[in-house]
Amino acid sequence: MKQYAPIVLFVYNRPDHTQKTLEGLAANLLANESDLIIYSDASKNQQAIEGVNAVRSFIKHIKGFQSVTIIERDKNWGLANSIIDGVTSVVNKYGKVIVLEDDIVTSPYFLTYMNEALTIYENYEQVISIHGYIYPVKKKLPDYFFLRGADCWGWATWKRGWDIFNPNAQYLLDEIKKQKLDKLFNFYNSYDYTGMLQMQIDGKISSWAIRWYASAFLAEKFTLYPGESLIKNIGNDGSGTHCDDSNNYNTEFSKHYKSISLIDVHDSIKARHSIMKYYLNIRKKSFISQLMNKTKRILKLFTPPIFLKILHYKETGLIGVQFKETKLSWDDILHETENGYNKDQILEKCKASLLKVKNGEYPYERDSVLFTEKEIFFPLLSSLFYVSINNNHALNIIDFGGSLGSTYFQNRDILKQAGITINWNIIEQDNFVKCGNEYFTNEELHFHHSIDEIIKKKDISVCLLSSVLPYLKEPYTVLENIKQSNIKYIIIDRTFFLSDESKDILTIQKVPSEIYEASYPAWFLSLNKFYVDIKNDYSILLKWNSLDQHSLENYKSIGLGFLLSLNNNKGSNN
Repeated sequence: MKQYAPIVLFVYNRPDHTQKTLEGLAANLLANESDLIIYSDASKNQQAIEGVNAVRSFIKHIKGFQSVTIIERDKNWGLANSIIDGVTSVVNKYGKVIVLEDDIVTSPYFLTYMNEALTIYENYEQVISIHGYIYPVKKKLPDYFFLRGADCWGWATWKRGWDIFNPNAQYLLDEIKKQKLDKLFNFYNSYDYTGMLQMQIDGKISSWAIRWYASAFLAEKFTLYPGESLIKNIGNDGSGTHCDDSNNYNTEFSKHYKSISLIDVHDSIKARHSIMKYYLNIRKKSFISQLMNKTKRILKLFTPPIFLKILHYKETGLIGVQFKETKLSWDDILHETENGYNKDQILEKCKASLLKVKNGEYPYERDSVLFTEKEIFFPLLSSLFYVSINNNHALNIIDFGGSLGSTYFQNRDILKQAGITINWNIIEQDNFVKCGNEYFTNEELHFHHSIDEIIKKKDISVCLLSSVLPYLKEPYTVLENIKQSNIKYIIIDRTFFLSDESKDILTIQKVPSEIYEASYPAWFLSLNKFYVDIKNDYSILLKWNSLDQHSLENYKSIGLGFLLSLNNNKGSNN
């Protein structure tokens, strides 16, 4: 009789998940010829006792396997320690093992796949393990393929493979950095696996899986994957130790099974790129939802219940802003309008308004207009959160054309409440820089004349262009300069585009007299041209409709904002 690999299952206090996992496993074609070994961890607190007891009561009546062995821990080991100990004990005794946790539901073909692969690649030293899950990527993958490293959702290995496991996360991370393998280890920087190793080192997580992956990766070993998943993880409901409440990883079983044949052992570039794109897509779609709950709690401290209130422009006079297409050049418009950007009255109006905000007389100012309620614009705030979280909770920012600190004063309290260190650097015209340094500079807020002036002194992670690009003579040159400065992120907000045009349109903007008397040149940028300009260098992580929605006669216009990330092969700042 053929000796199939023993199955080791780790359970804790989730009886419903455990039941579904065991029902799926028992439905496998080879279940009744396989030995099942169950490790049941003890409760770590009073709240877990009932669940642990329910699980232990259920597993005592399991049938459908050649044999069932139950090991009940008399103290709480925790998942990582329990798995490391359990896998080591079983693989040392049997020479090979199939490993499952209590939230992995298997296809009826799972055991067939595992045992076939374990037999075929038993003597291939380059192959460290077999894995049953693959992400629901868009492009069709090969029936079977290899990736460098190892994985953790329904897997199998041999003693020679598990012997490579190194529990020392510090050593693993040091070696990855020493050998400059960070980018590949992180799937071309689409997922922060090195960050997980650092969290393991810092005691913020306890993960055997990240150390298993790193051990295999450093040893240049490979894991076999199926082109279609043979398992489904049902633990992403928030009930698991390291699971989130999302459906990003949901997949359905393959309805067919193809027998495994011997294939070359090498890293599948196609699969690696597909997974990279999948990770990037998850980040693009879900980072706002990941921040939502925390941000809402913070916002309650500072804003009314409806904190995404759209401004009533009719009450402020902002609705009177007018744009008129012109055949004049940029310089001609400035000459005719007497260099409208530099008028002292604009500076004085902004200064007077911001001083009232600084002194606590008003909660918020925008375009020199004072508001009695603070406006919080969630897409911009979320972008600032996202950048800071990816920069060790520090916000080192260039605010290009940031006036005297409008956006800084708008968001600083919320950012600081979230524990974010702020280093806010504004680039402005000479008269604004002089005024800013005299009245508004503090330990967080600084004023400068150029990007180069800041980059030489500080490590900048993001450049904010809020209502700026339309008011620059050569906006694409500025974008190129930012790219050349290797700044990882760009936030663009309050920028008006033409959605159906291939070229930019120059206009003369007239500001309502209720705000201040001024006219100056302003671009309506071609959205198509903008996309072409950024597509090779930046990824769009987020796009939103801005609060400013200005119109231009005879054209279809829209106000937009973006969070852009410099592509991985560009730049070096994180």
